[in-house]
Amino acid sequence: MRALDRHQFRRVELSALVVFGAIAMPACDRRPPPLRPPVPLKTPGWAGGEVLLLRAGRPGQADLLLRRIRSEAAFGSGGGLSGNPAPFADGRPTYGYTCGAAALQELAPDAWDAVGSASHNCDEPSVRSPTASQPGPFEFDTRGHTLTYRKQPVAAAGKHVLRVVPSCSLRYVAVLSADGRIDEGLSFLGGRGPHSAGTHYHQVFSTANGRPLGTSVPLPWTTRQQQGLTPRWSPDERFIVYADSDGAEVLIIETNPGEGDQG
Repeated sequence: MRALDRHQFRRVELSALVVFGAIAMPACDRRPPPLRPPVPLKTPGWAGGEVLLLRAGRPGQADLLLRRIRSEAAFGSGGGLSGNPAPFADGRPTYGYTCGAAALQELAPDAWDAVGSASHNCDEPSVRSPTASQPGPFEFDTRGHTLTYRKQPVAAAGKHVLRVVPSCSLRYVAVLSADGRIDEGLSFLGGRGPHSAGTHYHQVFSTANGRPLGTSVPLPWTTRQQQGLTPRWSPDERFIVYADSDGAEVLIIETNPGEGDQG
């Protein structure tokens, strides 16, 4: 058999790296974090839904399942979010998201229960009250809109920090910050709370060392446009979802758990 010359060997070597890399790396981890604003994905069947639920998907179906329902269907008498809220037969569909997809897929009515994984939001009760508990060594000053890590200032992408939401494992925090003037508003009786019309940024930080994971992501929405705009973690910490106020669209940001969180 004729021996390969140096250039032919190099082409074979590179081809092998591409093939084995594609096999070894999950779809969500092949691409670097997004540098441009994520594109809103349509959820036309969610009009009127109030509570966003997330579930890890399964191979061959979707990587993430999303459901939005009435608040009375999600919260029991104790005020907490149950592991399997009951009345899902309210006409609102379950959507599936596959890594890198440009649109959501409406799934069969039984798709949500068929997965069988945890269906609660990791950030509950922080979704309803982001200041209910401090996320580990981070401290969020809700009056000054600043963030510190072990008493040292954290430089967020935006001038003002608006939301800080820990992940399920408490190894990470999602941070929503904004440029521009902050209007405090009212955080009770249905008020929107602190909000801004300036550019908003999404970031993830490690609680192990206080450093950001990847780059900041500018968002196409603001807290002035979308009341209650808050990052919501998926239970497996692979995704962070922002939902609009009307239940018409979501932003899905793929994360890279474990990247850069070494102390």
